[in-house]
Amino acid sequence: MLLKKVSFRRFLCHATATMAFLLAACGGDNGSSSPTEGNGPQPVSVETGTSSGLYSPPADEKGSSSISSSSNKVLLISSSSMDSVPSSSSFELPSVKVDSILDSRNGMNYRTVKIGSQTWMAENLNYATETSLCYDHDVANCAEFGRLYEWPEVDTVCPTGWKLPSKEDFDILLEAVGGAEIAGKMLRSSSGWYRGDGLDAVSFTVLPAGDCDDYNGFMDIYEGTSFWTSSDDEFGHVLVLGFSDYSYYSDVAVWQNGTRSGTWFPIRCLKK
Repeated sequence: MLLKKVSFRRFLCHATATMAFLLAACGGDNGSSSPTEGNGPQPVSVETGTSSGLYSPPADEKGSSSISSSSNKVLLISSSSMDSVPSSSSFELPSVKVDSILDSRNGMNYRTVKIGSQTWMAENLNYATETSLCYDHDVANCAEFGRLYEWPEVDTVCPTGWKLPSKEDFDILLEAVGGAEIAGKMLRSSSGWYRGDGLDAVSFTVLPAGDCDDYNGFMDIYEGTSFWTSSDDEFGHVLVLGFSDYSYYSDVAVWQNGTRSGTWFPIRCLKK
């Protein structure tokens, strides 16, 4: 019985992608044909403009973390409540500027965030293509989490002036929030995760959007997600950047090998 269920989910993941696109083209997918209020949680305390003042993420079961201002442009984080970082360590976060853009292709508004020298979409892309998916083929999930995309379209689906980021692009972001060892905690959204939320320290707002593949079907919504990149490892496997709320992995951002065939992940576009 279990094997039949897995097989059925494999069929759903792949075979109905075109059907979902046709539904969107006929007006059945509100997430791709008209603006929405946004795909996920809004920034906790960073407003449009250069960041300043006191940032106080919510307390969790391990204690409270604090991020305070060392000037009117730079935030200083004390990681005393984060198990993966020594209590004495501290570092300065880059300046953060929250804004928005309009995707003229479908009228979608996206929140953006400039983190240091990089400007990112602060929401997952939600532009309908022939092979893109809503999680479980539910358009409400596209509105909340954006779409899941498959190769080869991931390399060309970002709006004009934006691109699919490389590993090097993501590495700059990870270093800006203290390194991959704590980037999961720093970048994950401050609500919506099953086992425990992140701090959303720079308003990048990684959402637990899940993913899909031809073997397992849809999986990991509210528990994890991975982002496509334009980079390969030394063996020619595409690299994806993963986030999870599971145990040790809740603090880290993990580089993983992906496959270009039969897998769907979200996309975060980066300004060129």
